[in-house]
Formats: sequence, C-alpha cells, structure tokens
Amino acid sequence: MNRITSNDCALPVQAPGNDGHPPILAAAGALESALPSRAPTLGAVGLAVINDEGDVLGVRPRATVTVAKPARPMSVAATKPEADLVPPAPSAPAAPAILDALGVAVILCTEAGKLTFMSTAARALLSRGDALQLQRQPNGSHVLVASDRQATSRLERAIAAAAASDGLGGAAGTSLALARAQHAVPLLLTIAPFAAAADQRQALVVVGDPDAEDRDLAARLRSAYGLTPAETRLAVALTRGVCRKAYARSIGVKPSTVKTQITNLFAKTGTHRESDLVRVLMTVPRLAWPGR
Repeated sequence: MNRITSNDCALPVQAPGNDGHPPILAAAGALESALPSRAPTLGAVGLAVINDEGDVLGVRPRATVTVAKPARPMSVAATKPEADLVPPAPSAPAAPAILDALGVAVILCTEAGKLTFMSTAARALLSRGDALQLQRQPNGSHVLVASDRQATSRLERAIAAAAASDGLGGAAGTSLALARAQHAVPLLLTIAPFAAAADQRQALVVVGDPDAEDRDLAARLRSAYGLTPAETRLAVALTRGVCRKAYARSIGVKPSTVKTQITNLFAKTGTHRESDLVRVLMTVPRLAWPGR
C-alpha cells in the first residue's frame, strides 16, 4: 500500500495495477473522498507518492489539481503527465558509490574532529600520510590531523566551527592549503557545515589534490570535442601547464604546427583565448571508478 501526500493530508492509495494507470493519477484520485467541500480548483499544490517503507516513489512539487463535480461521482486528476515527476534523491547507501564514481575525496567529522565517514578517494589520500592523516585515539576512534602542529590547530578550529554551525545562509565554508613535504603544490581543503538531520551537525571536509593524475582526460576530451590524436595530446599538455614552445620542443615539431593545432582547438571548443581554452578543457566531468 502506498500513500499520497499533499500539502495537508496523507491518504492511502493502491499501487497501480495492470490497467496501466500512472501512480500520480491513482494518487490524485485518492484525494477524491477527502476534498468534497473544497473549491473546484485547488491550484498549485505539492504531491508525493510514498510506500510503506517511507520511500518516495515520485514527487510533483507544484502540480495543478482540478476537482470536477459532474453528475457522476467526483473525480480528481493531475494536469501534468507522470514524466514530469521529480525523481527522489539518491538513497543513503547509493551516496558513497556516487562519490567513488566521481573520485571525490570527502570526509565527515564531528565537532571534536572524530571521523564518521570517508570516501574511497579520501581513504587512499589519507593512507599516504602526506599533509593529512588520521590519528588513533585511546578510545579507538580516529581524528583528522595535519602534518604539523600549527596546521593541525587551523584544521581543528575550522572543523569545530563548521560542525557547530547550523549551515543557514548558504555558508561557503573555510578553505585551507596544507603544505606537503614531497610536493611543491599544497593540498587544498574546503570545510563546511553538514547536517544529515537537525541534531546531527558535522563538518564536511572536501580534499583536492592538484597533483592527482586524471588518467581518462584524453579520452574524455577526444570524445567531447572530436579532437584528433595530435590535438588531444596538445590539449592534455595545456591542462598540465605546459607552454606552446616547450610542448613543440618536447615532441619535435615546429611552433607553427602547434599554433595551427591551437587554432583548431579554439574552433572546436568555442573559445578565443588560451586561458579560456584551458578552463574549458578542465571542466569536462570525470569519473574515477574504484580500481582504475
């Protein structure tokens, strides 16, 4: 048994059978007995179909519901097709898999810095112990610490402030750059408030490694913009900060050849300056499946 939930009522509704009636229409029909005294047109209201386990099967945030009163029994119909339903958010078990597919290093901490969750990418990064690591506590829990005392103090203050915040006002969070012993480029952290529920405030720590290798970038650029192999190699080199002259020398071609390829890249990506070209090339969404 499912139920239809509107602005101020929740009613049971049978799941659609073999007659093919879409769930939202069946659900809207269940409002019939609850609305005998309402005006013929309710206007824009919210509708949701929910099963016994509490799973949201479909949502229409602003559906227009019309109540007709002909000689036959009153009927209720939603004016938009089922295809307009907004799909529910991913379930909690799916969220870690989505983060892993995107290759995002995400960590959740309590106000005291105690680790409650980390993605696969974050686990791999922390295992290197470079600028950021986990420290085991006497009670068996782990807290997030930096490589030196001063950086750890900055990190602890940022985590405590984020976890104590209610997150209202669209706070962007705090960003930190942590120096690394084996890399010239620091590790980048953004720390922001996160609350799975009103009484479960935590700090969300997103870690960016500027030196992380994007092994599939060439394939994505070639597919997205229809680049030739030579154009693809140049595009990848540009995203890594290689200048034109150095690139020409490294592959043994004339600078004029590289200039022609740059012109082609401009045309295929809709850009006109090299800085814009690099920015566009680096925005093609990536996937980083575990084990690759």
